[in-house]
Amino acid sequence: MSDTDSKTRKPSRLLWRLYTSYAILIVVMGSAFGLLTREHFSDNPEAAGKIILLSCIVATVLALILGNLLQRKVSGQLEPLTQVAEAYSRGDFSQRAPLILDSETDRLACALNSLADDLQEQIGSLRAEHNRLRVILGGMKDGIVAIDNGERIVLINPIASRLLNIDHRSNRGREILEAIRSNKVNDLLLNTLRTQRPSESEFQMITPLGERTIVAYTSPLMDASQEVTGALAVFHDITEVRRLEMVRQDFVANVSHELKTPITAIRGLAETLEEDPSMASDTRVRFTRKITKQSHRLSLLVSDLLALARLEEHSGSDGFAPMDLRTVVQERITSLSRLETHQIQARVTSDLGKQPLLVLGEEEELRQAIGNLIDNALKYTPADGEVQVSTGITDDKVHIEVRDSGIGIGTEHLERIFERFYRVDKARSREVGGTGLGLSIVKHVCINHGGDITVKSEEGAGSVFRMQIPLIPSKKIHAAPQN
Repeated sequence: MSDTDSKTRKPSRLLWRLYTSYAILIVVMGSAFGLLTREHFSDNPEAAGKIILLSCIVATVLALILGNLLQRKVSGQLEPLTQVAEAYSRGDFSQRAPLILDSETDRLACALNSLADDLQEQIGSLRAEHNRLRVILGGMKDGIVAIDNGERIVLINPIASRLLNIDHRSNRGREILEAIRSNKVNDLLLNTLRTQRPSESEFQMITPLGERTIVAYTSPLMDASQEVTGALAVFHDITEVRRLEMVRQDFVANVSHELKTPITAIRGLAETLEEDPSMASDTRVRFTRKITKQSHRLSLLVSDLLALARLEEHSGSDGFAPMDLRTVVQERITSLSRLETHQIQARVTSDLGKQPLLVLGEEEELRQAIGNLIDNALKYTPADGEVQVSTGITDDKVHIEVRDSGIGIGTEHLERIFERFYRVDKARSREVGGTGLGLSIVKHVCINHGGDITVKSEEGAGSVFRMQIPLIPSKKIHAAPQN
């Protein structure tokens, strides 16, 4: 038998008092009856004494019987209420007190039931609010840490735990200096707790994701009476924002430099021609040719910038149409092989096969990307070298491979050659007329078409660029309407 069961079966002090009072009342009544009877038997004291003793015994027995019945009745009425109250103390508010008792206990039962309804509703609201808060904190992209006046962690969401490399469950309740190993984070929270003023700070932090740039916003936590109860910190990872700002700054600087160079050359040559009317004809022709060359370079740069802006703006598949990529590659090889300048003299060979390479794409973008790859290979391959262009199908993707026997690319440059305005050899790039945007355009075209581009190269041993574009699934080919 449990302690709870033994307690519910043990009569209460109130019942014992009622029982004792009832027994005394019956004994007194019995004694009074005996005394009254004694007056009638005054001439026989012995008989009177026996009657009084018998009356007391009968009264005591009746008191015991009636008191026990009363105790059982009251205990039976309170037993269900006691069980319901104990269920509430355990957090089980689904129990309800029965309403089949007398008026007094019915009032108590109604009060218990009403209390259970109110508590159940409030607990349900608190649980729903807790779940909403947990979902919100878990879905936030910012890290959150809160501490109390005792410098113990009371809240930390998963993003903050990843940034700080700690477990957000096991560290609740621990002191911040024990749980968090970042001195900067600890100082921010503790200073806010001491000064009771909000603050903002940007700093670098080493995380499991590498070095990150973090902006932290801290503020004191206050209760309803405006007393400070702790401090809250919100951590916003702006690493990508800072990286994009650097890219933008570099891009603006590079564009300004690239535009300024030909414009300055054209302006200087034009002013020289204007200021010297008696210039020799052969010199004038040479200056005019330089102006033409620089204007052509400026035109190519502007065209590539517009093409790159168009690719970044329209990154969807609107305007895509089925086409045979093999035809586009052949046209580009034929077009570029006919160029006759002293820089482009390498021999171009091709292995395109006979199988159609059907892809879904924008023809002009693909023409430009393939042309840029072949043009680059020709520019950086010696006159006695060779450029090989091949196509094929691998894993439901069309691949175009451009292999050259040119000067190659150093390993340290391979990760950056697809960046805008990045040049391995700046002097040679400008000499052959490069804008520094060709490979960046190729990469954007591949991304817009759901493909990719890779490069393998070794300095002095040539390069291999491999461009991949997804094939059109056969079911889409069959489902396409016939014109």
